Amino acid sequence: LWRLTERQLATEVGRAPTDDEVRSRWSAAIEANRDRFADPADPGLIFAGQVLRIPAAPPASPSLADAGPGTPDPAPEPAAPPAAPAAEPSAVDDAPVPGVPEEAQLPDSADGDRPGLDGLSPAAGPAPLSAPAAPPAAPEPSPETPVTTTMTVRDHPPSRLSRPPGGAASNGSAPDRGGAEAPVGLLGAAGTALAAGISTAVARRRHARRRRLPRGAEEPAPPAALDGLRREVLLGADADRAALVQRALRDLAKSLAENGGEVRPRLVQVGRHGIEVLLSQPAVPAPPGWRAEASGNTWVLAGDPPAEDDGPVALPALVTIGRPEAGTELYLDLEAEGVVALHGDAEAAAALARSMVLELSTSPAAAGVSVLVVGERLHPLAGADRVRSVNTWSEVAAEAERRLEQSADLVAANRWPTPVAGRARSTHSDDLAPLVVVVAEDAGDDAFARFCASVLDSRAAVAVVVVGGGPEGATVLDVEPEALSMVSLGLRCVPQAVSSEAADAVQELLDDAEDIPDQLSFLPAPAASLHRVGDAYADPPHDVLVQLLGEISVIGGSRRLTPQETAVVAFVALNGPVGADRIEDAVWSGGTLSRRKRLSNTLSECRAVLGSAALPLARDGRYRPGSALACDVDQFERRLAYAAGQPEAAAVVTLRDALEKVKGPVFSYRHADRASFAWVDIDNWLSRWELKVTSTAEDLAERLLALGDREGAVWAAERGLLVAKTHERLVELLVQAHLANGDEVAAQRVIESHRATLERLDLDDANADLIDLYRETRRHGGSPA
Repeated sequence: LWRLTERQLATEVGRAPTDDEVRSRWSAAIEANRDRFADPADPGLIFAGQVLRIPAAPPASPSLADAGPGTPDPAPEPAAPPAAPAAEPSAVDDAPVPGVPEEAQLPDSADGDRPGLDGLSPAAGPAPLSAPAAPPAAPEPSPETPVTTTMTVRDHPPSRLSRPPGGAASNGSAPDRGGAEAPVGLLGAAGTALAAGISTAVARRRHARRRRLPRGAEEPAPPAALDGLRREVLLGADADRAALVQRALRDLAKSLAENGGEVRPRLVQVGRHGIEVLLSQPAVPAPPGWRAEASGNTWVLAGDPPAEDDGPVALPALVTIGRPEAGTELYLDLEAEGVVALHGDAEAAAALARSMVLELSTSPAAAGVSVLVVGERLHPLAGADRVRSVNTWSEVAAEAERRLEQSADLVAANRWPTPVAGRARSTHSDDLAPLVVVVAEDAGDDAFARFCASVLDSRAAVAVVVVGGGPEGATVLDVEPEALSMVSLGLRCVPQAVSSEAADAVQELLDDAEDIPDQLSFLPAPAASLHRVGDAYADPPHDVLVQLLGEISVIGGSRRLTPQETAVVAFVALNGPVGADRIEDAVWSGGTLSRRKRLSNTLSECRAVLGSAALPLARDGRYRPGSALACDVDQFERRLAYAAGQPEAAAVVTLRDALEKVKGPVFSYRHADRASFAWVDIDNWLSRWELKVTSTAEDLAERLLALGDREGAVWAAERGLLVAKTHERLVELLVQAHLANGDEVAAQRVIESHRATLERLDLDDANADLIDLYRETRRHGGSPA
């Protein structure tokens, strides 16, 4: 059905449609044909001779190029499009899409009018950005529906219809194309940047906690009540996309700084395949890699941004304001606007302000930003990093005015046209970290009004957000529960929002990440296995190996498994015997129609590839690994148990053999595949196995140092640091081993690398004992062992 829809749409628009365009039409086609499918729960099951209704094309997607100063107020919602011309009966086959070049017919084809962008094609004439809060409603299935095209499916091999390209499901769920829109959850409609910030903040706090845990202590698991939030953060935190956006904005800021003008970015729209930036005033020509549109008001990223990721963040006060359409998010630079007033529904405006504060307090891109929250409505955020909350403006007025004056003087003294240019030119960008003042309720304070006027008149790195009210000259966002409008630019989108309850849950997640409970669990010592003295360890025979001590993969079989298939096999290998419900909840956590059928199909495919001896049939409704399937974590533990009953020399060999199983960071997977592997983090496999591997590496390194095998100790410590690069005891052992070898240069290199890693993670400096060890050993020239 996906391919039928895609080709019919291509015929109508005369180009390769984007995935989002096809997805909207495809979803509507499912609903329009429920009464015609052989199986209403399986739209992929289509037989020769079936007649299907394909709804007409949706309106053109929005673009920032249509927005700009002076744009008229938003026009009324357009009427339903005219009926599409009836198409001749057509079939699904391998013929090219009419009117579309063969090279454009890729699963993730870009818009033919705007390469690299997805759903951001320019509309005819000025038009507001608009998007419904949910996908367009499908027409009621009726033979009289006027906006449909009827097509008849000719005879064709079923295999071409069972799995649409790009991993589309055959059951009515969205295709696995990496950009399917998630339902609005705790983090709002456009919470990608917020999720990335929370994920980073949690990771930083957990790193700091691990450094304070006693040796062998297991990291406490988060409360089960937070699993839903943790899953949402994990699935929404698109680190690759966030890094790409930051590189693109840094490149753009450098170009603006070189031009020397006062142009600065105001709005940034990010889709799955492109970035658009609305500037404060027209600027041409655009720099290499960018394309100017709308007379230079908008710059569009026309290629890939620079690969380098060094340098300061260009727009640290950039915050999410909403979702113009599925897969696209809109960001506003608070610093560029100076003062932003949130009008409309009081709770919706407060929810947007709350999201802004949370994003600024957690995002790595906002490092150094200071946030002052004035008023009680947003006080649930009082414990957030970078945030100070007070009740009245008078409590912080003097501090804010002093910061405004100092920032303006700094920009003027260096003759920077804007703080954005200053960050691009200066090596001391920390001095240009913005102050963002968020006033929960505008009480009409004259001193506050004068402060806002000064902000609007200056070029300082200071911004103000006012919930309700606001001075003349402020940028006004009209916020309602289902729509946000920026009338001055003719923009509309679904607003970003975080409730006070969600903010409390986020704060609880952050607090839990650094909490050390009174009662800790410790890694148990392995129980010695029974074997004859002198026998070397040998693994049981197997044909297929599930690798988890590194990037998750399945080795063996007739072909390489897909990421989703790999996730299913790995979950069964670790948890079997396990029921279907648990597998579905783990691998299809977002929830889809007919998950049971997808699981059944996936397991059948895996069984065909790996063999039934590795993945047997579920005789009791539960799935389990077969005798031909082995798992490297089991092999690792078997070796630990075997070594526990061996003499020292033999045990060292067996423990080294166990660490040979470690290929890199344990339980790792591609970020793009995180939807299939969310269970790794939710079930705490990562933290559990990091501890097992590092404890084993620590034990082996100490044994080898005691035996005088310094090179072996270096190897063991480095093997453990593959898994946990900030593990201080392993760093100490590595330094000891290098110094015992007389290699002071290597020891110094390890310490400097450790310091740099801690700095990147925003943690405190290296352990003082580690530095003292190095200095003391150098001073006396003795062996630390």
